[in-house]
Amino acid sequence: MKTISRHFFGDSEKTAFSISIVENMKEDYGLFVWPCSIVLAEYVWQHKLRFSGNNVVEVFLIRNSNFRFGISRIFMCVFLQLGAGTCLPGLVAAKVGSNVTLTDDANRLEVLENMRGVCELNNLKCEVLGLTWGVWDASIFSLHPKIILGADVLYDAQAFDDLFATVTFLLQSNPGSVFITTYHNRSGHHLIEFLMVKWGLKCVKLLDGFSLLPSDKAARLSGNIQLAEIMLNDEQIEISVDFTGYHSVAEYYSIKQLNSTVCMFSWCAGEDCDRGSDAAGRQDGLLWYKDKGQHLNGEFSMAVVQANNLLEDQSQIESGSLSTLESGPLGTFVGIYDGHGGPETSRYINDHLFQHLKRFATEQQSMSVDVIKKAYQATEEGFFSVVAKQWPMKPQIAAVGSCCLVGVVCNGTLYIANLGDSRAVLGRRVKATGEVLAIQLSSEHNVGIESVRQEMHSLHPDDSHIVVLKHNVWRVKGLIQISRSIGDVYLKKPEFNREPLYQRFRLRETFRKPILSSEPSISMHELQPYDQFIIFASDGLWEHLSNQDAVDIVQKHPRNGSARRLVKAALLEAAKKREMRYTDLKKIERGVRRHFHDDITVVVVFLDSNLVSKASSANSPSLSLRGGGVNLRAKTLAPCAPT
Repeated sequence: MKTISRHFFGDSEKTAFSISIVENMKEDYGLFVWPCSIVLAEYVWQHKLRFSGNNVVEVFLIRNSNFRFGISRIFMCVFLQLGAGTCLPGLVAAKVGSNVTLTDDANRLEVLENMRGVCELNNLKCEVLGLTWGVWDASIFSLHPKIILGADVLYDAQAFDDLFATVTFLLQSNPGSVFITTYHNRSGHHLIEFLMVKWGLKCVKLLDGFSLLPSDKAARLSGNIQLAEIMLNDEQIEISVDFTGYHSVAEYYSIKQLNSTVCMFSWCAGEDCDRGSDAAGRQDGLLWYKDKGQHLNGEFSMAVVQANNLLEDQSQIESGSLSTLESGPLGTFVGIYDGHGGPETSRYINDHLFQHLKRFATEQQSMSVDVIKKAYQATEEGFFSVVAKQWPMKPQIAAVGSCCLVGVVCNGTLYIANLGDSRAVLGRRVKATGEVLAIQLSSEHNVGIESVRQEMHSLHPDDSHIVVLKHNVWRVKGLIQISRSIGDVYLKKPEFNREPLYQRFRLRETFRKPILSSEPSISMHELQPYDQFIIFASDGLWEHLSNQDAVDIVQKHPRNGSARRLVKAALLEAAKKREMRYTDLKKIERGVRRHFHDDITVVVVFLDSNLVSKASSANSPSLSLRGGGVNLRAKTLAPCAPT
């Protein structure tokens, strides 16, 4: 059954053009428009200036008996689409001025004929070429693209090597060219990042496909779609592959025995390698940890595993005087700052929040809810000033924010303050049974929770779209999952919700009062002798472990390494969910790792009842420690969508 679908491009008020596609629901080859094709076509449209370069095509006819085909066409091809199928991205590129060659399997004659018909239907002149991945006939030698497109070409695992061999050859043959592809994350067994490393490629841009789409198009699609721009990796051990003379990838493998394991990502040189002094914590690949330390009220354990290209989680533990005076008040401060959109806000909090708390504690000569609330407010106002100052040069900083979880143990009282969805969980022993129960101490501000959605509706009664279900995830204004934060100025001050901020962050209508709040939820708890420990962690941990699971892991093992043990448990669950081995997950580099789990920060604070009661007069040395991350030159791969 054949149908014709129309796809429109342009803003909501004015359509620039439309593309008509002939779709055939015949099951043997299924010629219809997949979501990946729509995402890639929209990307081409949004970057039309990049695609509307040289539209001149030079054609030469030559004879060469070495080629499978007697006659070969050589194109100065500006733009190439692999596995074009219904051709939507390629046709959009042609519409905005690119010189386009559309390709699909040379054996799928009906598909190639449909491609020619679609070009005629849209009055566009594109070359249609049969190109079978991994087969080195005349067609592949005739191509010299600057941009290669592939929508949903990563669907058949058996063809992955043939596809990447073809892409690698084209990239090697055309220096500076780029492969842009959209794909579904279908399985953890066949990972695009492993293939990139195997073939000596690198990802220079990685985007959430749905972040590119206008709301009307996004509402009609589903799935987990990524867009990646891929180039040759000049920094890796070079894998220079000369395919000349080989008819297929299989033949090349049988002769050359290319070893793909020599350049796989490595977690570290050995399973037990670690670097750095114990006092400052140790580094093991993407994992930083401090297995055991002493704070004023007992012992602690701390661990951070990085997933983002730049670590967005920041954390600290401070113990000793909680004011600028040596006399105190004395206690222990723990901070977990889970950033989103970038690391700027969480880093700012790490540098300023505790200093503000000490200043206000000095003024009041005590620790209190009011001291903590003022410290949060001063930190928020300080970051606002940073945004205002940097706005002319770096406007996107207005869309950077952070959750902020704080715990303070002082004079036998535990204060818990929170913005966002990090969490503090107490392990409390039941005297009658001896078991240790998990008690959540922090209030969370994630609109996935019904009570938080109700709160947002009550605060914004005139806005029926204050919370929107987008791709099965509740988001404030369709943008962000949390309702309270530090930063995120674009949703608090309307003067920062305008150009030159990226369009995906800008609201269509202005707002009169802040959409997000920076008012922390603060609670006080009098510590009891049967309170054993507190787990402070960013939501990266709680995505994979329940409160009780985490408490059980801490309780059933020695204190030493508790935080690292929790991180490993979360990573094991993340690997299990993606149907992959933990050892394989550990090999994946930062940036790409974000597709498997978030940055995870854990601080376990053990409570010694004797030290808690005596802390007000203790004369212990002070402690100041910050959670670490990979201190390396930034890679180019980093997700570009807010959490």
